[in-house]
Amino acid sequence: MGVASLMEMCENPNSDLDNHERKQINTITMEKLLHLVSLPEVGDDIQGNTEERQVEAEERQMEAECVMCSDETPDTVLVPCGHLALCSGCCDRMGIKERGARNWSAVRCPLCRTAVEYRIKVFKA
Repeated sequence: MGVASLMEMCENPNSDLDNHERKQINTITMEKLLHLVSLPEVGDDIQGNTEERQVEAEERQMEAECVMCSDETPDTVLVPCGHLALCSGCCDRMGIKERGARNWSAVRCPLCRTAVEYRIKVFKA
């Protein structure tokens, strides 16, 4: 029996249902409606989903900031590790040279601590 027909039976004053039967049908109708709609419990999935989105937004924000100064967007790839984590200004301050320039410093990647040989500036389209 469908939800609509159950509701009609309860609302029809001429039906042969007593109060107990009406309550049972109302309960069954509500259960079917909740199952059809699949509403989460108050605060369940909605809360978790919001927290998940907030964490993702924070991760995107962190990816969009230089790990040293947190002011600029990372625009420099470190070789050989390949991390895109620093802005060119911080690379200059750390003494990381561009490819072709001799780099005698012992600079290490701030993320993985690999010795940096040189840097490559990247541009977004």
